[in-house]
Amino acid sequence: MAFGARLKGVLAICQPKQYQLENLKLKQNPFIVILEGVEKPGNIGTVIRTADGAGVDAVILCNSKTDVYNHNIVRSSIGTIFTVPTIMVTPEETLQFLKSQNIKIFTTSANTEKLYTTINFKQPSAIIIGNEHTGVSSFWEEHAEAKIKISMLGEASSLNAAMSASIIIYEALRQKMS
Repeated sequence: MAFGARLKGVLAICQPKQYQLENLKLKQNPFIVILEGVEKPGNIGTVIRTADGAGVDAVILCNSKTDVYNHNIVRSSIGTIFTVPTIMVTPEETLQFLKSQNIKIFTTSANTEKLYTTINFKQPSAIIIGNEHTGVSSFWEEHAEAKIKISMLGEASSLNAAMSASIIIYEALRQKMS
């Protein structure tokens, strides 16, 4: 997990906690973040850090090719990777779990008119944040309650995955606290 020439000579071997969907302890109205195919470790770690700050129930990685304990994920999460339930499973397993818990699914997309602020996040909810280049897959769009977007007024058509997730996570927290 250490990287670079700043090593101080300490070594520890430990087994990180392995979370499973069936063992998650969800709040009454859970909020889950699902990262589908997000590739950049910095984005993944930042989302986990944000999830910790906002009290998200779990972060689920679907179709991830990045090791969840990649040193850049650990660093950008400032260690919250070890406290936020983070699970790597297939989209199919995730969908089955969400349905069994009556959790509504919302996908992010630049190609919709529905703003994220119009969604009732006081209900059990999950947001799907897609790959940095291809977005959310048709699998999730077919099973979503709605596609939602963040308004973009400039030239860029979207924000990066971590920024989009952070904005929506904190909207959900704002609603739950009001």
